[in-house]
Amino acid sequence: MLEINQYKTAMNEPQSLLQRFFDASLIPSETTDERLKHYQAAAADLAKRFGESPRDAVSASRVATDPNCPATDPWFNTVQEVVKVHWKTFLVKNHDEPRQICRAILLEALSKATEADSIATLAIWNASSSLLPHLGDGPEQAITRGFISALGDKSEAISSSQWRIGVTATENILEFEIKLPAIKAIQVDEAELRNGFSDAAGPHDQQSKSYGNPNQYWSGNNQHWAWQFAPRAASAVANSVNKALSATSPAIEGLSKQLTPALKKHANALGKWVMDSAQRNERFTALLWWKQALYSPSLQRSYRKLSPVGTIIALAFDLGSVSGAPVPLSVEYFLRETIRNVLPENPKLTLAELVAATKTDDAVNPCLPVAPNGPPHRISLREFLSVVRRAVPANETIPAYTGVVPSTSLPVSEWAVWLLRERLAEILTAPKV
Repeated sequence: MLEINQYKTAMNEPQSLLQRFFDASLIPSETTDERLKHYQAAAADLAKRFGESPRDAVSASRVATDPNCPATDPWFNTVQEVVKVHWKTFLVKNHDEPRQICRAILLEALSKATEADSIATLAIWNASSSLLPHLGDGPEQAITRGFISALGDKSEAISSSQWRIGVTATENILEFEIKLPAIKAIQVDEAELRNGFSDAAGPHDQQSKSYGNPNQYWSGNNQHWAWQFAPRAASAVANSVNKALSATSPAIEGLSKQLTPALKKHANALGKWVMDSAQRNERFTALLWWKQALYSPSLQRSYRKLSPVGTIIALAFDLGSVSGAPVPLSVEYFLRETIRNVLPENPKLTLAELVAATKTDDAVNPCLPVAPNGPPHRISLREFLSVVRRAVPANETIPAYTGVVPSTSLPVSEWAVWLLRERLAEILTAPKV
């Protein structure tokens, strides 16, 4: 099974996938800048569609990543029609069904759709990554693997962040921050206070000067002097202190304006952190309980009572329901270990054997999606197993559905991871209720 970091290419370069196809001689050499602009415009139109319908992006990704996808797949006709909006004579200039050009346009559209859309990134990675090890080698496969691998890196970062993998208990809690202007040291004006006391003490000072409101009595007039001294002295002290403290007014006013909103913002962030932590702990508890019980909530029976194929189909489906989406890569290892608890041998199965066992196992019906209609075209492995529940297709048509040949052999744990990723893609792109 593909690991996220297995395929590394120079995808960090700001170069479009269409340009990379052209540089690798995967698009006809006579392609001009004008034609590339038509392809770019078509990709932009498709990217808008994928943004509005993530399930279309998932479906298209299975075609875009597979150079062996048959020409009969409906997505090729869809791309051709979109290109013709910008270039009327597209098919006239490309007599042989231009599947490689169409795949390049689809990949470019998917790339544009994932630039600012984490759901598209997560869904496309989960829908298409399991197929990559089976595509063979070549310049087109290198470009495709590089693109999907980059989505895998982004998906792991997003999922780990949401699951708070590697995050300490108090990390990312919003800091309490209030900005105040600089406050100078408070200092009472000694000269002004001295002048105020001089006026309170008598009609003038030693230099026969008064400072605005002198006491008309000298201290020898006893009570008359005292009655005039007290208010003047108090006024001198109050005025000097108030003037000194006035320098702090902007800071105090700023504090009062910022404190309530800051407390509210901090409290909201803290409440969200507490809720997220509780949900995270609840999720981990549910996963551990599920693994320990080995009980299928969808089938209402023990996994040990199911056939090996029924076990992996049910485990993948139920784990997606218990974990939700997205999940970090560690959840896939959690699934592998759960399977080994039930099937210690972890036997290998070919796709043909998987199909034959699914055909006769009625217990798995609740764990599979509705089978799509129409002629053979690229669908998910989960959907294909629903198709074989109705009628097993001829061996030669199986790759048209799945992208792999019937003799493809994997341990049951890897088939389960494949099914889990597709289940997660379904959850991520489910219509909002």
